Order: sequence, then C-alpha cells, then structure tokens
Amino acid sequence: ELFSISDISLEAEDVDVNKLLDGSELLFMEHLLIQGAGVKWNIQKDFYDLTIANFNFDKQAGSFSIANVALTPLLPKYEFSETKGFQLDRINLEIPALSLSGMDLNSLANEHINVEELTIDQPWMEVFRNKRIDRREGLNVKPLLNELAHSVDFSIGVNKTTISDATIIYEEHKAPSDSSAAISFDDLDATISNIRTASHPNFSEDTLKLHVETFFMDTAPLTVDVRYPVFNEADLHTVKATLGSLNPKVAGNMLERSGFVRVEEGLVESLEAEFELNSESSSGEALILYRDLKISFLNEDTGEQGFGEKFKDFIANTFSIKSDNMEPDPTIGEIAFEREVEKSIFAYWWKSLLSGIQDTIK
Repeated sequence: ELFSISDISLEAEDVDVNKLLDGSELLFMEHLLIQGAGVKWNIQKDFYDLTIANFNFDKQAGSFSIANVALTPLLPKYEFSETKGFQLDRINLEIPALSLSGMDLNSLANEHINVEELTIDQPWMEVFRNKRIDRREGLNVKPLLNELAHSVDFSIGVNKTTISDATIIYEEHKAPSDSSAAISFDDLDATISNIRTASHPNFSEDTLKLHVETFFMDTAPLTVDVRYPVFNEADLHTVKATLGSLNPKVAGNMLERSGFVRVEEGLVESLEAEFELNSESSSGEALILYRDLKISFLNEDTGEQGFGEKFKDFIANTFSIKSDNMEPDPTIGEIAFEREVEKSIFAYWWKSLLSGIQDTIK
C-alpha cells in the first residue's frame, strides 16, 4: 500500500514546540489549520485507488471538508472478482464535495468525537457483482447494525447526515444470462439522524432514523423510512416504503436476467409496505395496486423459454397470477422472510418486500 500527498500546509498559534514535535497536542491547539491537495492511497490488496483533490481542516471552526474524493477500482468489472476468486461487490465511487461541521475534538484524548452534521453532495456510486462465480468459502455473516456499532471501540457520534442529489447504480451478472443487468436510484436525497457507536454516551437512548426520497429507474418516485434503535440486541427495526406509478418493463433486464421472469404487460399503480425486522426474520404487509399483469417464465439454465416454461406461463396467467389488484377490494400481501445471514441488510429489506409482492400476485 502506497500513500502520498502532493501538497500540505499547517498553520497554528501559541505553539509549544516540545508538544508539537512529539505530536501529543497537535489536534488540541486552539488555532490550527491544515490544508492539503493531491492525496492518493493505493490499496493494492483490495484493488482500489483512493484519491482526494484537496482537503481543509479548521480546528477553531470545528470543520473538515474534502473535494473530489474517489474510490476507483484498479481492475475491470469481471477481472476484479475473478482475481479474488470469489463473489464480491466492485464499488466505483465519486463524491464532489463532503464536509463535517460542528466537530468537537477536545474529547479525542478520551477516545470520543462528536460531529453535528455530515454533508455529502452529488455522490455517484456504481456497484457491480459477478454472480457467475462461487461465493467465498465458509459462512461469511454480514453483520447488522448492532454488531457493527459494537465492533468500533472508539466513541463516535454524528447527529445528522445529509446526502443530496445522489445516484446509485447496482449491476449484476447471473448465469446463464449472457450479459449483466442493472437498476438505478436517481436524484436521491437522504437524511440520517443519530449515528452512534456502542461506546457513545447516548447510544442506549437514540434511535437511528433514515429518510430517503429518490426515483427508481429515474421514473417512479420512491420513499423509504427506517427506524432502527441500534442499541436493541435483537436488531429490531421497522421499514416503510412507498412507490409511485411504474411500468415494470423499465426494470425488465434485471427481472429477466436475474429473476428469470419477463413482464409482457402490466402497470403498477402504487406500492405501500410496512414491515418489522429483527436478526432472524421479518413480518408485515404490502399493498401493491396493479392492472393487466401478464408474465412469462424463463428457464434458469438457459435464460430462454422452452415448452415447460410456456406451460407454466399458461397456468400462471390463467389460474394462478392475479392480473389485476385494484380498489375497492385489493389483496394485501403478507411479508414473511427468513434472514439470509450472508447477505447485506439492503438485501434483507428487499427480499422481505419481495415476499409481500409475491404473496399479492399469487
């Protein structure tokens, strides 16, 4: 791993030379300004470059800002995971501006830091996963938030995080499809309140709150609200989601190449869901209003339609799948899903919601 900074400057007043030389009091000087540019960290073992165009730290103002930070993969999409030898997310991230304000550094000596607000402007993130190769050997549990909060010894608190005008793209390639498929969340704005690690003095009192407003596939308005008392050892939390009118064909590539389902016709009028999750399972309800739904099944070995899939189409569209679910008497789907511990919390939320959608259309 190689780390370099092309330019750095430091200004301070009332400097005790002895303390400055041993570094013990550097961050505790009342008037301290650090500026730098051209930061580059080559993380070779993980195949990434982390770069920062410039940064500014002002102790008196309690602020820290960086411009044009990027996490750039060193290998192409497929070679990235093939070189590792197992499935993993390849992340490409760009953040034009990031700032911290209201920083209290005087408690650093006691291994505690609190930040009033973290602001992230116009981030762009692309995640790619090659699912044509095997997962990592053994059981690799993805922790939920309670475990993550306890994994950090240092006391950290961020009262408010604001993300504005973000773009998130998730792409995957699943066998036997001959190409990848992607979904996107565009014009995303989010606020997160009360991020705390377990050693923070308010950890056992504050509930993490997440509010997201975005456009799914740059088309349908999507709102998500999460209430997560991270101090709860069972990771008990709630998720509410609402989705506006959507033509499911806009996500057709992902449905066909990863879900092996082709939507021939139909329109989703709206979706509302509310569910509760813990470290083991989720439960709740989903109301999805749609009309004129017609689907086709694809062979999971070939990605094409054979006689068996055509027969399933006929049975599903004639006897099983409800072509309409509208007012005044719509079916409400039951959300019930057992957590898959090797998958992320976002996959847990999505699979829980999907169980309610599936229960509705059957």
